[in-house]
Amino acid sequence: MNKFFLFFLLYLTIESLSAQTEKYFIFFKDKPVHDSLFQNPSSFLSEKAIERRERFNISIDTTDLPVNPSYVNSLQTLGINVWYTSHWLNGAYVSLNKQQLDTLSYFSFVKEYEAMESALAGGIMLDSTDYSNTFAQNKSIGITSMHQDDLTGKGISIAIFDSGFENTDQYLSEVDVSHTFDFVDNETDVYDDHDHGTQVLSILGAYQESSFIGSAYDANYFLYRTENIYSEYRIEEYNWLLAAEKADSLGVDIISNSLGYFDFDNPSQNYTQSDIGTEIALITKAAKWASEKGILVVTSVGNEGNGYWKNITFPSDAKGVLSVGAVNQEGVPANFTAYGFVTDSLTKPNVVAYGVQTKVINSRGNIASKNGTSYATPLVAGLVAGLMEEYPLVSPLEWIELIEKSSSHYLAPTSRIGYGIPDYQILRQEIEKEIVSIVPNSLLVYPTLIYNEEQLTIRSNFVADLMYIQVADVLGRVYLEGLYDYQKALEIPVVSDMPNTLIVKCWVNNQSFSQRVFLLKD
Repeated sequence: MNKFFLFFLLYLTIESLSAQTEKYFIFFKDKPVHDSLFQNPSSFLSEKAIERRERFNISIDTTDLPVNPSYVNSLQTLGINVWYTSHWLNGAYVSLNKQQLDTLSYFSFVKEYEAMESALAGGIMLDSTDYSNTFAQNKSIGITSMHQDDLTGKGISIAIFDSGFENTDQYLSEVDVSHTFDFVDNETDVYDDHDHGTQVLSILGAYQESSFIGSAYDANYFLYRTENIYSEYRIEEYNWLLAAEKADSLGVDIISNSLGYFDFDNPSQNYTQSDIGTEIALITKAAKWASEKGILVVTSVGNEGNGYWKNITFPSDAKGVLSVGAVNQEGVPANFTAYGFVTDSLTKPNVVAYGVQTKVINSRGNIASKNGTSYATPLVAGLVAGLMEEYPLVSPLEWIELIEKSSSHYLAPTSRIGYGIPDYQILRQEIEKEIVSIVPNSLLVYPTLIYNEEQLTIRSNFVADLMYIQVADVLGRVYLEGLYDYQKALEIPVVSDMPNTLIVKCWVNNQSFSQRVFLLKD
C-alpha cells in the first residue's frame, strides 16, 4: 500500500470523525440578572404566563430569565449548531463534532456538559347518543355531567407532549390549536410523524357530534412532539423540558403527558428502580419545575405492570404531578398498568381512569379502541380543565389533593390504583367546601376567569344591611361602584373595553376584601 493512499485513508478517517456530530446539553455557569429584567417580565413571558404567576402568588425568579445570548453566540461562532436554549437549566441543547467538543474547555462560561445520545467522549454525566363511541369513557368519571353543567374547558390552555400528531390537521380540524412545535426535528410541523398524539388529542379535544366527543373540547391546545419513536435516548428528556419551558412561557394551564422513560438504547443512561421517587431523572425534575410555575402536569404512569420493570416510569414519580393509571370499564386495574407505591407522604399513582378499549380517532380518521395509561391520562386532564374553567384560582397542588379526595379509594389507597377513580360530582362538592374554608369571609366572585364577554356575579353571606362594591383595574380606574343589598347577587356585565385584569373590592362590617378576575379575549 503506497504512502499517498495511507495518508488519504487517514485524512478520510479524521474528516469522518470531525463530521460526525452528537447531541449534547451544555450547562452555563451563570446568566445575566438585572433588576430591569424583573421589572419588565413581558419581555420574556407572555401576559397569560405572568397572570398565572400572579394568580398563584408565584414569584418571577432567575429560572424565568433567558440565557446569556453572548454565550450562545460564542458557541455558534465555532460552528456549533444550537438547537434550543433552556432557561430552567441555564444552558443550550446543541449538536457538535469531536473537534468542537474538545474546545468547550476553553470557554470560561461552560460549567459542564452532558451527552444526550451515545456520547462522543468526555463531559460530566449528570445523575347516550350524542357521545356515541365516547359515552362510556366520559361517563366513567362524570365528564358527561360536567358537560351538562356547561363546563367544557373554555379559556383553558392544554399542552400535549407526545410522539407526533399525524393528520390531526385533517381529521381533528375542529380542535382549537394555538401553537405547535416539533422539538425532535426543530420545526413547527407536528402533523407528519407518529399518530399517538393524534389519538390522545382526540380524547381531549374532538367534537364530532353523535360520533365522538372529547373531555375538554372547548379548550385550546398546544401540540409538542418531544418523543422520537425510532430511538430512545435521554435527549427526549431534554426535549420534554424544553417543551415545558415553552408551555410555561405561553401561559399553558395544564400539561397532558403520555410519555415515560426508564431504559435507553445506550444502557449507561438507564435508570434503576432505586431512582424512583428521588428526582434524579431530568424529566422528573422538569415536571416538578412546571408544577412550581403553576402548571398542572397530568401524566401517565406507564404500561410496565406486566413487564420486567413493573413499576411507574419517569416523570410520574414526581411530587406535585398528577399521575394516572388505567382500569377497565368495571374499574378493575388493567394488567399492564404500572405499580406505584404508598408512603406517608406520597402515593403513586394518584388516581386511575378508563384505559382499556378506550375510543380514539387515529391518523386515518377512523375510530379505534386502544389500551394504555396514555389514554386514561387525557380523560383526567379534561376533567380538571372543565372545572378549572369555573375555579381558576385552585393551584396545581390543591387540584391534586381535591381529585384524590373525590376518588373511590380515598380512605384506602393502593400501589396499583392509588386513590382510585375520580368523580366529577364529588370533586365539585370538595371544591365548594374548600372555597368556604379558603375564603372564610364568604365573599364569592365568579367566574374568576372570563372568556370573551360574559357576566360577573358577586355574592356575599355577610349579615349586614348593605355592602359597598367597587370594580376597578390594576391602575385604580373604577368601572363600577356603589352600595348593594347583601342578600342579592350582584350581576355585572363584562364589556369589551374592560382590561385583562379586574379587582373586585367589597367593604362590609368595617372589613374589606378583594378578588382578582382575569378576562380572556380573542
